[in-house]
Amino acid sequence: MAGLLGGLLELGGLGKLRLSSLDPRSLDEGLIRLITGSSRVCPHFHLSLQHGSDRILKHMGRGSSSARNRRILDRLRDGSPAAALGADIIVGFPGEAEEDFESLQDFLTGSPLDYLHVFTYSPRPGTPAAEWPQIGDAEKRRRSAVLRKFSADRRRAFKQRFLGQELEAVVIRKKGPGGELLTSNYIDVRVPRCSGRPGGEAKVRITRLESEWTEGEEVI
Repeated sequence: MAGLLGGLLELGGLGKLRLSSLDPRSLDEGLIRLITGSSRVCPHFHLSLQHGSDRILKHMGRGSSSARNRRILDRLRDGSPAAALGADIIVGFPGEAEEDFESLQDFLTGSPLDYLHVFTYSPRPGTPAAEWPQIGDAEKRRRSAVLRKFSADRRRAFKQRFLGQELEAVVIRKKGPGGELLTSNYIDVRVPRCSGRPGGEAKVRITRLESEWTEGEEVI
């Protein structure tokens, strides 16, 4: 993977690359150095971690451990301090005891993650897990709500770090004279005036944080 990505980064005319759904099992030291050290790779890394309990990771067949996943996250943060670090997390997997959920919470609290995509497990016919004892829907909703609150708090704290700073961005859409920009480190910003076209590069300064959105101004 590092060889393929390295070849792409050497090509001209591609602009910046944004990586998502990274499998931690593929993130060796060489690849981590490449993606955190290249100015052409957006400082935004989203990993398919799925859980923080070693017991549940084993049941999922993930072939990784919470300790290894934590080391990877720490290396990404060390290599790219301004990067947005996100993860896919599944709650309510069959057999997820309260102790497993607590292990997951401990893992997340001690990690440098900035946001989560929380998915509630639902059985898929024909898979082994669909035949295992299931977690009740009410408990799955409770656990999902806990993690979504954690994610919202981490996401706001991450944005707060960049209040008043100038960031590279791309124009996502225009709305009259204004528009929505997405920074290279994954902050969606509304601006009252936008001179660029959708897909074009821009620079933005974050000026205000609201509960549901972020405001800024284009830097010309």
